[in-house]
Amino acid sequence: MSDTMDRQFHDDLDHLLAPPVSAADPLLRERMRERTTRSLRRQRQLRRLGIAAALAACYAAGLLTVWLLRSAPDVAPPGQQARVDQPRESGPPSVGEQTPQQLEMLAEQADGVESARLYVAAGRKFGRDFAAWDAALRCYRNALDADPDLVNSIDPEHDDWLLVNLKKARMKERVYASDLD
Repeated sequence: MSDTMDRQFHDDLDHLLAPPVSAADPLLRERMRERTTRSLRRQRQLRRLGIAAALAACYAAGLLTVWLLRSAPDVAPPGQQARVDQPRESGPPSVGEQTPQQLEMLAEQADGVESARLYVAAGRKFGRDFAAWDAALRCYRNALDADPDLVNSIDPEHDDWLLVNLKKARMKERVYASDLD
């Protein structure tokens, strides 16, 4: 008896578990495929546009950073004319005519305040003309080692950001060293 009840019970549920008998409308299938394809294409295009926008923003941020970090050109104050050096016929070239490498070599051969002055000039040229901040850092450190009193004079008109920060750091080192004594 239980076997007949099981069969009757399964027969009642078979129509619920079977796939639908009606045939799918081919136009409906085509419309659904087109809508899905359009949606997927739109999503892919939006993703590509988002990536392109992110790359453009990164590039613009890099350009802005370089523009903000470059040093200002040397310009004569208003009302004054820029000094034009006349070419000399004899003697060593002036500091402005020498390369930063030449200035650094001269600074290594000089002593004291003159050495510090040449190192600072070399560091300024490395930073301003070549954006070689590692070489400028080396020159500025050597200048501060050659003339420790150079730390006491910060000149915002002529000192670039790197030299100002090095001078401030050296001042802090002096304060901390005096606190330890």
